[in-house]
Formats: sequence, structure tokens, C-alpha cells
Amino acid sequence: MTTYIVEGIVFQAIFLGIYLIFLRKETFFQWNRIYLLSTVLLAFLLPFVEIPLLETQVIVPRQIQDLSPVFIGAAPVAASAPVASGSLPSSFWWVALYLVGMIFTLGILFRKYQEVNRYFRFKRKGDQRIITIPNSDAAFTFLNTIFLGENMDAETHQHILAHEEVHVSQRHGLDLLFFEGLRVLLWFNPLIYGYQRSMGELHEYIADATAVRHTEPRSYYNQLLNTAFGSQKISFINTFFNQSLIKKRIVMLQKHSKTTAKWKYLLLIPVLAGMLTYVGCSTDNNPENNQSETLEQQISDLQATIEAKGELSEKEKRDIISLATSTLSKKTGSKANISVSMNDYAGDDPNTD
Repeated sequence: MTTYIVEGIVFQAIFLGIYLIFLRKETFFQWNRIYLLSTVLLAFLLPFVEIPLLETQVIVPRQIQDLSPVFIGAAPVAASAPVASGSLPSSFWWVALYLVGMIFTLGILFRKYQEVNRYFRFKRKGDQRIITIPNSDAAFTFLNTIFLGENMDAETHQHILAHEEVHVSQRHGLDLLFFEGLRVLLWFNPLIYGYQRSMGELHEYIADATAVRHTEPRSYYNQLLNTAFGSQKISFINTFFNQSLIKKRIVMLQKHSKTTAKWKYLLLIPVLAGMLTYVGCSTDNNPENNQSETLEQQISDLQATIEAKGELSEKEKRDIISLATSTLSKKTGSKANISVSMNDYAGDDPNTD
């Protein structure tokens, strides 16, 4: 499981790095939106992909042989002996830590929702889509509801409404809630936060590019430049007045990427090929290694069981272990990594000179 999580995070880092370096400044906004939504999940699905071609090159058929019970005298001795322990296994504490982190992150999400929910008290009867906030100049969207402060002149109201309606029509709120859910489930993964910030930034570019078509461009630019309004710092809402994005939004409004820049998306082909090759050839996914580990474990368990009985001579113990090792090696067709250390039974053999 640890290997799987690490692989998923590394793949996400590669995908996000490609976006930030090659795609972030391009104006193919809808393509970038699809890219962010798909790669954040693809990174955790790739480790499960199996390619038969790669498997036949590096993987041998599974031939795991279970040890039969060994009888010493009248008492049957199982191949594995239960180990009594007074302490909880380490896996319990890892699961407990994960659940604590998830509950804590879920609590933060609930608190954010409460901050937004308090604005619904200003909802007027008959107005299901737009809520006017008294004595405020805030402007943001949550799912299909637009929140606008009443301290705006008519022109500002028109520009902002056109912008926020794009968020509603294209369901940008669902994208942000999707990443909020990932933040709860994968709270330990910092890359999810980077994905969500990039998606929020992209939403503003999309809304600006669409809204400016229905308004006078220069007036819209001036509105962004003269912004002096408050904004809600909540990760799952789309806010118009995000001070840190104003300059970037103006630059992106005046930019138009060349069609040839779409070739950058082809970078995914060699990257995906490399990831699939790595997953297919991964040592941890190779049954041959798992087979050897299983055999070694079975022999080790048998060795510990016989040692605990204390009813045989040292030579008899060595003979049983040697016989089991030899039998398993012949049946599995592999002697590699299948060994038992006989140094534990070092001593003078009465039958040797």
C-alpha cells in the first residue's frame, strides 16, 4: 500500500509539473481544465494497470507451493505458529492517524461551508439565483448561487454578474468541491492543494474570457485594475476580487495562444508510456519476487516451530529444514533466494569427521 501511495503522489507531481511549466500560460482553458481533472485521478489509477506484453518479459508464472504440516511424534506442527503480542500492530496506528487527519480536514471543510451558509439568510423570496449582501462589496459564486454586495454601481454590477454567470453555467463549483473531497481523503498529499489552486486560477481565466465578449473590453480591464473590494478566502467558491490573480487575469485576457502550441499536450504520450513501463516492470509487482518471499517466509515459520518444540536433535532439525528447502526449490523451478541459514544450527555433526 505504501508503494502504491508513493507512486501515485510521484505521478501527480510529474503531471502537475508538466501543467505548470508547459500548459499554464496557454489560453486553451477548457483543455487545461480537462487535463487537471483527469490527471489527478489518472495518477492513482496507473499503478493498477497491467500490460501483458511487459508481464511476459519480466514475470514468470506463479508457482507458490504451500508447506504441508510437519508431524513430530504424535503432535501435528503447523507451518506457521501464532505469535502472541501484547501490543497493537503498527498498521492499527497508521489507520488511526489517517482517520484522525481525515476527520480534522472534514471539520475544516464544514467550517468553510458554515461561512458561506450564513449569507443565505439574505436570500429574498422569488430570487433563487442571486443573493444581495447588505453593506458589502463582496462578489463570489457557490455552486449555482451568485452572491453580490449591494455597494456596487450599475456598471460594476453588470461586469461582475456576467463573470459570475460563467462560473454557474459551466459548473465550476463542482470542480472545486471535487478537489475538496480529494483533500479530505488524501489530506496528507500536498499536491492536491496545488491542483485545486491551479483549477481556481483557471476558472477565473475561463470566466474572464467569456464575460469580456459580452461587455466592453476596456471597461472590463479598468474594472479589474480598479478593484479594491474584499474577497472571501474560501477554497471551494469562485470569487471575482482575488487580488493575487488580478494581474495574471489581465495578461491572459490579452493573450491568445497559437494553434501549434497544442502540440504541447502530446508530451503526455511519452510520459504515460514511461509510467506504464515503470509500473509493469516494478519489482513490487513481480510475482517471482513475491513467490520467493512467500517460500522464505514458510520455511522461516517452519524453522521457528521446530525450534520451539525442542524435541529433536540438532541434526534432525537440520535434515527437516534441508529437505523442505530442497523440495520447494524443485517444485517451483527456482533456487534463487530460497535458502535457510543453517548457521543457527552450527555445531559438530556426530556423523562427520
